[in-house]
Amino acid sequence: NRWLVDQMIQRYDLIFYIPVEFEPPDDGVRNINSVYYEMMKNKFEDFYQIYEKKYPDIITRIHGPVMERVFQIEKKIVEKL
Repeated sequence: NRWLVDQMIQRYDLIFYIPVEFEPPDDGVRNINSVYYEMMKNKFEDFYQIYEKKYPDIITRIHGPVMERVFQIEKKIVEKL
């Protein structure tokens, strides 16, 4: 929802975008249909690519294994201090 992201950009110094890099678990909660899953993944990716270009100092893409993601977040927070 663009409205929600616009509101967050006005309120927060940092927004972390964590794209889908792992297959969803079959936990009975998530829709694991591959067509639906890929469609939603692409929709979010397209959406955030626009915002990353528009607000590179606010929106940061986080990727990789979990501990690497934690390191990236910590590093970005320290840079903002």
